[in-house]
Amino acid sequence: MTGPVVAGRPGQPPRAATTPGPITARILLPDQSAIRASGLVCRRGRTTVLDELDITVPRSICFGLAGRPGSGKSTLLAAAATLQRPSLGELSVLGIDPARDPLAVRRHVGYLPAPFGLPANLRLDEYLCARAAALGVPRDRWEALVETLLNLVGLAGRHAVRTERLSAGSRQLVGVAATLVHDPTLVLLDEPTRGLDERDRAKLWNLLHRLLDVGRTVVVSSRHLPELAAGCQEVAMLDAGKVLAQGPPGPLVAQLGGARRIRARLANGAVRTHTVADAAAQAALLRKLVLADVDLVEFAEVPPELDDLTLPEPEPGAG
Repeated sequence: MTGPVVAGRPGQPPRAATTPGPITARILLPDQSAIRASGLVCRRGRTTVLDELDITVPRSICFGLAGRPGSGKSTLLAAAATLQRPSLGELSVLGIDPARDPLAVRRHVGYLPAPFGLPANLRLDEYLCARAAALGVPRDRWEALVETLLNLVGLAGRHAVRTERLSAGSRQLVGVAATLVHDPTLVLLDEPTRGLDERDRAKLWNLLHRLLDVGRTVVVSSRHLPELAAGCQEVAMLDAGKVLAQGPPGPLVAQLGGARRIRARLANGAVRTHTVADAAAQAALLRKLVLADVDLVEFAEVPPELDDLTLPEPEPGAG
């Protein structure tokens, strides 16, 4: 037998896990959520940041938290990472109550806050070894661990680069590597693509999907809905500390409505953006352009941003 068998993506058969290093297959208990919150309230001073929030995050998927700044995304992730104590309500992380056993949660959770800061005057291998020591990783594993993590995030061979010489994007990638040092079951990333260019974004999402292939759960927050729609199996829309909608990204966007934006790219390189009300109007626009002999090379719907959607109002009297 070549290795442990792990679940594939939805609709795909199981396959053998072959990823080396800290990403290893793990047996998961059925019918357990990665995160479950009921009536969760978190306050900062007199401000209620999470307002009787209810959410369930399934295991072994990439789950997106979408919302404008101040919607409660970061606070929810911090609470799941045991760094924000709830004021009221119930919270379970991997079946553990963070208030009763925060150390048990931390052993199984990797967390990247936003913004993420790196200490200055350290080599990358020194920083990751320090993280490994702090998280109780045996010393004899550090060298191989650093090698594997830098390879995973696309920074192979840069062990000796000092942290202060890294670009903003590379700093974020090092931060993601640091969250994986202790081989967590649940990975919480608060706006991890902030500051990344398109190439580094692609590297990061490829890494996150590799984590899914070996049974990990990844929760990613972003204010950019198209990014979450492209990379996540399920998305929750937060606003004013509440979950307004949750589900697969396609139906979720359809449920929230909003006009469709269509990108038409012409053969001469020009790009035109059209706004239409629905699928019928989109089809009518395409017929119009074809009949007008417009030389199209692309005609595609542009995924909506949060501001394109009509967010429902919280229920009267809630919170």
